[in-house]
Amino acid sequence: MHFSITATFSALAFLASAVQVSHTITLRNNCGWGVGLRVDNYSGSPYTGAARVDVPAKSSKSVVVPDGWDGRVCDVTASGSCANNCYGACSMAEFNMNSGGLNWYDISNILAYTVPQKISSSCDSVTCTSAGCPCNQAYRPGDKTGTCGGTGPLDQAVRACGGNDFTITYCPAQKDKSTAYSELLQNILNLPQDQIPAALLTYVGLIVNRDQPGIVVARQVLSELAGALEKNKVEDREARKKVIQDVLDTLQPRLVSYEEQTAALRLQMASLLEEEEEWVEAARVLMGISLDSGHRQVSSEEKLQIYIRIVRLLLEEGEHAQADTYCKRAALLIPSTSNRELQLSFKLSQARIADFNRRFYDAALRYNELSWVPELDEDDRANALSAAVTCAVLDPAGPKRSRLLATLFRDERAPSLENYTILKKMFNEHIIRPDEVKGFEATLKPHHLARVAQSQNDKLAARKAAADNDGDTDMTDADTPQSTRTGPTTVLDKAVLEHNLLSASKIYNNITFAGLGALLDLAPAAAETMARRMIGEGRLHASIDQVAKLISFDHTHDARQDDAAGGAGGLGDVVQEVEDTGAPETDKWDLQIRKSASSVESIVQYLREKQLVSVP
Repeated sequence: MHFSITATFSALAFLASAVQVSHTITLRNNCGWGVGLRVDNYSGSPYTGAARVDVPAKSSKSVVVPDGWDGRVCDVTASGSCANNCYGACSMAEFNMNSGGLNWYDISNILAYTVPQKISSSCDSVTCTSAGCPCNQAYRPGDKTGTCGGTGPLDQAVRACGGNDFTITYCPAQKDKSTAYSELLQNILNLPQDQIPAALLTYVGLIVNRDQPGIVVARQVLSELAGALEKNKVEDREARKKVIQDVLDTLQPRLVSYEEQTAALRLQMASLLEEEEEWVEAARVLMGISLDSGHRQVSSEEKLQIYIRIVRLLLEEGEHAQADTYCKRAALLIPSTSNRELQLSFKLSQARIADFNRRFYDAALRYNELSWVPELDEDDRANALSAAVTCAVLDPAGPKRSRLLATLFRDERAPSLENYTILKKMFNEHIIRPDEVKGFEATLKPHHLARVAQSQNDKLAARKAAADNDGDTDMTDADTPQSTRTGPTTVLDKAVLEHNLLSASKIYNNITFAGLGALLDLAPAAAETMARRMIGEGRLHASIDQVAKLISFDHTHDARQDDAAGGAGGLGDVVQEVEDTGAPETDKWDLQIRKSASSVESIVQYLREKQLVSVP
């Protein structure tokens, strides 16, 4: 036992009168086994009672020592160490009664750590439940200088008290262990920053791999560690990431026992990686969180939050296939939440996945729906509307897209959009020239410009174009060579070519393969292939005469389609009989009147169904 502050004794001598002539030491055994103890004299007034005291499990005994006693109470190990004196390999409690008017005590494991114990008094207590317990609670094994290996002040484990009686508890309660391990954690976090990571790894290994404090205390202190890391107790980001990763690696073999703590650490790691824009790595960390193991309760909303966060992170990196998997999991949980933020995040994720997967029609509908959500900022709503326009433009040409373009074009917010020009041209069914596409192309994302695979028909068209030199000089200059392009190369290119073909069908009654090829900048065979595909899919009403190499367009279907597209916001499709007057301009005028009347009628009908107006 080390007492280097003897100068303090005389200053506190006035308390001597308060110290009794004897002291009771209660020996309480909370262990599941009997504890053999030896009471050994060192100097001063000797203890004359029984030197060997055996305390059965879950019981207590007491010894009375005289005032001025200087001695030890040591653990007699199963091997017999410390059976004859307290100088063997065992844990011990040391006392110096009435030295300078105070009673001094400490726990010493200098010779060995053999039993967890706690010394309590009316003033303060010290607790040690492992060989690595804090230096301010007990002398560590081998610490003969009393300085915690030269890292701390002298004799910091020693306490002094004017109280007379003491209790030594062997195998103290879990709450006492919890306090001791929490204090140890705080001591580690107060070390210099460069020493904390290694100390924390040792600390976690001690409580997890050696089961020193028990599972309940281990969970508690690991939760405290997670909270400390979240509060930036480890200031350096890289060091904090390393600590979290090391702790996760340590917990992995016993994941079932520490799922809650592992989840908290993974959420922190994901946030750190997300701040560094390491999207996929952050998503993978979140994927490691156990949500359906059955060993802990995870609410549906918590699962939904994690799934949507994973989806968002994967989409940032363009991993739309894996994002779709987690989005489908989220879809099963979304009906159970009333959290508006989660609902909107889910809808946005659905729209982005449809966009990535080139389901542009579905994506445009979802983006357009989001553009009307009042909870979103005005800029976010404008971005959603712009994305809806982009997807509508890229959607394969046909009646469905025409109705979608009509809805977006009539939106009063559309003229303020950067991509309004191409929306207007497509809605009005104007042929779009290559130079007009470039401005729109600059606003697109990389996946919108992805190259499309050449179909088998396109390959056949390429071979046919190489072998067939017959051209159509009626539609092209004789000196202008035919195009050698055999099909669209990108998603945007495909959308523009199909749109131009549909626009050409509004202008011409018929056109040769060569003429259509010149218009679309495609080889004649490739132009025929594109037209044939659109006819087969019901997106173009026309017939092909392969002998004459001629495409004839059916305008009766176009008129009925125009009537349907004229419905107010798609409230209803109205089919009108088209009267052929022989005067094209008159027909157009009549058609416009029918469109307007149809729109008004549809609106009134809708309002009546909703009982918003009363019409006699």
